[in-house]
Amino acid sequence: MPDPAPETRPAPPTTPTPAPIPASTPTPAPAPAPAPAPAPITVHGQTVDDETRCVHYRSAVDVVAIQFHCCRRFYPCHRCHAEAEPHSATQWPANEWNHPAILCGACRATLSIRSYRAVHACPACAAPFNEACALHAPLYFAVPDTVPETVPGTVPENPASAPAQAVSSVAAHR
Repeated sequence: MPDPAPETRPAPPTTPTPAPIPASTPTPAPAPAPAPAPAPITVHGQTVDDETRCVHYRSAVDVVAIQFHCCRRFYPCHRCHAEAEPHSATQWPANEWNHPAILCGACRATLSIRSYRAVHACPACAAPFNEACALHAPLYFAVPDTVPETVPGTVPENPASAPAQAVSSVAAHR
């Protein structure tokens, strides 16, 4: 009896070998991880709403919090700081006015001191700021001698050169 023909099986499929990457082709770098979101800013003091108003100043335009130079904590006003901290407030020196020490309570944008002093509303959301706060600038910022400002509750050296408008007391405005 003749030997049966050997059984033939189909060859297993082969996986094609990828072409080698030429050495001159750069390998793409992995995408950088997204930057972590900044931590939300905590506003200390006796706030009465989420827009930084406090028990001392709560008009519709009282929507800023200030990061105090001395402790780097945000407060709605100098009175909130005085009530909460065991230390005295210090002024921001003029050479640090590019620091983002102002928080808009309406949109949570931060502004440099220099920017804040140049505007009457938030550049990001257009929320109006309390213009009377300028009366208290010396409580927060070391105002250069070249910028004439009247400190609330004081009388100018030359009353004849004083503005015609009355100066409000510190207790009346931020």
